[in-house]
Amino acid sequence: MSDFRSEARRWLAAEPDADMREELESLLAGPDDELSVRFDGRLQFGTAGLRAAVGAGPQRMNRLVVQQAAAGLVDYLLKAEPDAASRGVIIGYDARRKSDAFALDTARVCAARGVIVEVGAEKQKEGRKRMRQYGKVEIPQSAFLAALKMGDE
Repeated sequence: MSDFRSEARRWLAAEPDADMREELESLLAGPDDELSVRFDGRLQFGTAGLRAAVGAGPQRMNRLVVQQAAAGLVDYLLKAEPDAASRGVIIGYDARRKSDAFALDTARVCAARGVIVEVGAEKQKEGRKRMRQYGKVEIPQSAFLAALKMGDE
């Protein structure tokens, strides 16, 4: 039995979405080749952020990956910006698959760490206005990379 299978079973136990659980159960019932693609490493943060096909596993976009990345982002913000919790964050989403669920999961992670959150499909314009008002907070790529490694512990 490969390490990919044991990792996939751990992922399955934590997976909140029925469609992702079904996908993962199907992968577990098949050969190792697709499991190795999905579970060999972690999704990398690039110049366009976290981007991948929506699917099960740490090499795809899904709620677990988003929750881990959000935790790292919030931890970084709270450490780097003394008033981050009171200034809050604005989270927008669009019509792409699971975008709304990813936004809500991110909001829940922020709120659980004491950060004020506004979330909604119409929030992009408001976010740009506040960024001009308060200034942009630069998040280094290393903060996201550390967050994604968090899920490996």
